[in-house]
Amino acid sequence: MENPQDIFSSNGGCLSDIVIEKYLVESKESVSHVQLACSMQDCAFPLDGTELCIWNTKDPSHQLLILRGHHQPITAMAFGNKVNPLLICSASLDYVIMWNLDECREKVLQALDLQFDGWTPLSSCGTG
Repeated sequence: MENPQDIFSSNGGCLSDIVIEKYLVESKESVSHVQLACSMQDCAFPLDGTELCIWNTKDPSHQLLILRGHHQPITAMAFGNKVNPLLICSASLDYVIMWNLDECREKVLQALDLQFDGWTPLSSCGTG
């Protein structure tokens, strides 16, 4: 059986038994328990209760994707079992929303282009 230190030392984020913080996201709301859903390349968690934050774990330098559409706190989320299209479902008391992450990322890129042209969109992706 492998020594746990050997396993951790081969990973870029961990050395022996020390975990290195790669990214920090602050929330406006105090939370004692935050749900986390992960796929092969992304992790998702509620941000400030009603927003869904998607973090690309393969390339942490990518901007966080913030999905807005819920009006009540997000209580559950799960990734789909396919990579193409990459889907995530989020649920709250008001809505259950199925998000296509490829489409959402494309809308954000288009919105950034529009912002440079002097127009600012109201939402990054989807509505409830």
